[in-house]
Amino acid sequence: MTNPPRLILCATDLSPGSDLAVMEADAWARRHSASLVFVHVIPDASRLHVLFPQFAQNAIEALPQLLRSAADEVAERVEGLTSRPRGEVEVKVDLGSPAAIIVAAAEELKADLVVIGAIGSDDVRGQLGDVALRVIRHAHSPVLLA
Repeated sequence: MTNPPRLILCATDLSPGSDLAVMEADAWARRHSASLVFVHVIPDASRLHVLFPQFAQNAIEALPQLLRSAADEVAERVEGLTSRPRGEVEVKVDLGSPAAIIVAAAEELKADLVVIGAIGSDDVRGQLGDVALRVIRHAHSPVLLA
C-alpha cells in the first residue's frame, strides 16, 4: 500500500480473534485518520430448512430483528474494545457467505484496507481460518490479518 488508507473495512464475527482485528483496524484508522466500517455476516441458514419450509418462513420473519440485534452487538463490542462512541461507528450486517460478503463490501465501499482475524470462531487454533483465506484470495485491496 503506497498511500495511507482512507477507508478501512474490518470484518468481525464477534470472536476473540476478530476482537484483535477490531483493535488493529481501530489503531490503523486513528494513525491515518481513516474512516472505519465494521462488517458482520450472519451465515445464511435458510437452505437448512428444505424439508420443513415453515421453519424457513419463521427464520425469514425473524430476520429484521436478528440483523438489528447483530448490529447492536457489533457496535457495543467495538465501543468496548476501542472507546469509539456508537454514533461514530458504522456497522454493516448482512446475511450470506461471510467471505463473499466481506469481499463485496470492500469493493462496494472502495476500502483501501481490509482487516480480518486470522482465526475465526469455528477454526482450529493455529491454522489460518477458512474465511480469512478466502478473503485474502479474492479481495482486490490489501488484507491485514490480525
